[in-house]
Amino acid sequence: MTKGLPNSRLSAWSDAVTQQPYDLLADVYDQEIHVRTAHEFGHLVEQRLLGALHGPLRILDVGCGTGVLASSLCGPGRRVAALDRSLGMLRRAEARLNGSSRYAVLCADMTALPFAAAFDVVTACNEVVNQVPPAQLDRLVRQLGSVLRPGGWLAFDALTAEHFRRFWDRRRWEERNGLGLLWMECDWSEVRKEGSVSSVAIQNGPTGLRIRTVTFAEYQHDRERIEECLAASGLAVIDRVAWNQYPEPQPEGFIDRHLWICQRVQGPFV
Repeated sequence: MTKGLPNSRLSAWSDAVTQQPYDLLADVYDQEIHVRTAHEFGHLVEQRLLGALHGPLRILDVGCGTGVLASSLCGPGRRVAALDRSLGMLRRAEARLNGSSRYAVLCADMTALPFAAAFDVVTACNEVVNQVPPAQLDRLVRQLGSVLRPGGWLAFDALTAEHFRRFWDRRRWEERNGLGLLWMECDWSEVRKEGSVSSVAIQNGPTGLRIRTVTFAEYQHDRERIEECLAASGLAVIDRVAWNQYPEPQPEGFIDRHLWICQRVQGPFV
């Protein structure tokens, strides 16, 4: 078990270094909605948590993707470990973080984190929690709590059922920028609380177009179930923020996701 942060060079654990769906999307992933969500998440966490914490901070960003959030979290007195299981995403994160000694870029599975209780703050942005099926939610929450020091903080967002019904139910989405095009066909199962995505990434390159296809799933977790897992892992909910990050008007009462801020109040973990 790793006791502290490794150096800033990309580090990997052998059980995580297999091709992941996001490896195929990494080159075109930084579309407007993903980047904006990470920046807004970082702004909310600064306002509601980090701005009130003093002294050096060790931060772990789980499911860091291309490093947008990790790059915004690092300031004077902070060191950030950016962790993802996709080497493709991490290579882009490493380029964004530009070899700074304030960062470590790590490849590992978030349900088997290779750390002891070493961090003051753990973050998980862009619905990382919704990437695990219901049977693994408890394990994921235990892992996120176990790498926090006593009194440490966890901040994450989770999608609501309303999000999946509105944006995943037989919907097609297309996003494009200078990196290329990301096309998604989504489907939502109310019975299984599972959304599936068939995605095509088309990248502009010096030798022509590069086309990659991938399918993956996300899962909706009830707020009550999330709170049950947090409590069982010794994590007290300090704040829960209703968050609509889309710029267009939404139906009255619509909540896209919640941002959770929790504190580790029990330990040691087993």
